[in-house]
Amino acid sequence: MFAFRYHATPLSSPKQVRHAIAYVLGNWRHHQEDRGSAAARRAIYDPYATAAAFDGWTRTFDRSGHLDFPVDAPTAWLLAVGWRRHGAIDPLATPG
Repeated sequence: MFAFRYHATPLSSPKQVRHAIAYVLGNWRHHQEDRGSAAARRAIYDPYATAAAFDGWTRTFDRSGHLDFPVDAPTAWLLAVGWRRHGAIDPLATPG
């Protein structure tokens, strides 16, 4: 870690958690990683992230052929259930 490049912000509401999930899963679009190769332009989510295991997308899509990363199910209520009060996440959205 670099000094002064990290700041912790406790997430305490379902809406904050939803925004954080959307940001993390969509950050590759924010950095225009989806505009590179032809395969990247066709990708619905970052193929190098745990997005394939995420079950809160607004749409369903074929996950075959993508890398499977080990993922543990969340145990905290906000991360497991609470954020869903504010709706599913669009995999094509670009976070601000």
